[in-house]
Amino acid sequence: KLKFTMSRRRKPSEIRFSQDSIKNHWKDNSCQIGETLDQLIKGEIIVDDIEKITVNIKNGNLYSADNRRLWVFQKLEKLGKCDTIAVKFGHIDSRKFTTTNLGASVRIRGSRDPGGRFWKSLEKDNVCSTFTGGIYNQSGLETSCSPRADEWTNTTSTPAFENTIRIDKMEQNIYLNDVGYFQTDSIIDGKHLGELLDDWLQLDCSKFSWVLDIFKRFGSYYTTENEKLWVLKNLEKISKSPEIKITFTEPPFKEMNATHTLRDSLKLGPSALIGGSVWKNIDYLKKLPTLEVVKSSIRDIYFTKTTIPDTYENESLAKVLADSYAAWELPSVIRVVKFGGKYYALDNEILLIIKEMERVRGPLELSVEVKIEMDSPLFRGFLSKNIQDVTIQKNHI
Repeated sequence: KLKFTMSRRRKPSEIRFSQDSIKNHWKDNSCQIGETLDQLIKGEIIVDDIEKITVNIKNGNLYSADNRRLWVFQKLEKLGKCDTIAVKFGHIDSRKFTTTNLGASVRIRGSRDPGGRFWKSLEKDNVCSTFTGGIYNQSGLETSCSPRADEWTNTTSTPAFENTIRIDKMEQNIYLNDVGYFQTDSIIDGKHLGELLDDWLQLDCSKFSWVLDIFKRFGSYYTTENEKLWVLKNLEKISKSPEIKITFTEPPFKEMNATHTLRDSLKLGPSALIGGSVWKNIDYLKKLPTLEVVKSSIRDIYFTKTTIPDTYENESLAKVLADSYAAWELPSVIRVVKFGGKYYALDNEILLIIKEMERVRGPLELSVEVKIEMDSPLFRGFLSKNIQDVTIQKNHI
């Protein structure tokens, strides 16, 4: 007798889907499958934390009985975050075989959104991510370990990945600031944009890359991937520089005059605000590299809080003010964010002290350290108004 031994670890791409469609959430409704993919990418959980998938051979091909888990693992493999997974061989109910394409891909049922946010933004430097413009197909609904024929070719029958280049800023002279937005409608919900920016700020950007589709019009570059471009531009402002690969595409319009949809800045709806919490944290902004040092009148600097504590570096604010009066020097420099030619203090306590000193001495001019210059969407999410007066919390004598 011959005894056959089957490997208990397989590449996700070697396994096929038994079903033609899957739900976008787990059986216990704990979360959506895309959210689990986010957790795996960020290292919050590991592959071995997830139950093994059951596989079996049918007509010479290896199929899975656990299609949602396979969806997650195949996405993870495309990102280079997973090589092999542990599997167990077992029975697959014949009623489960509903695939219509030999298990090459699967469709998401229900809302057709698998959930999660971070995995959708990542672009790994491999063929699968390059020709689709991302780690998921442009529809966002299917995954396939082997590209379809129409995915490999473009209108000129040239492999799409051959048109993808790695930007060399010195040779190509293309910068993020050179790329504008092709935007037909205002964004009405900016919450996820700030949350996506938060995700990237907490990661080592050198380990990931993005793919950005751009086209040329009127001598300038634009993209239809507006949210991605906005996040990239703000990552650059906060001294985070992920690798960017550019794919040149055809303009999304032909003869029409599209000048009204070509923008230099992202347009939000009147009530839309950028979400997130990390990027707008004052202590985080204070630690950013200094963009520039400028001279400014005190009257041109605004508070970023309406209430401040009555202490500064563990000393009474009144004592710091008295010492500053006596020595007639500032306790520290003021770090600010810049928007619209005005400055907004990150060191609110120091600004209060300087304003008090100005009442005695008269108008003052001082040097300020600009940490970031915000665009309109970012600033609207950071501060809703110009604050000229603050209230002091009186907790100490």
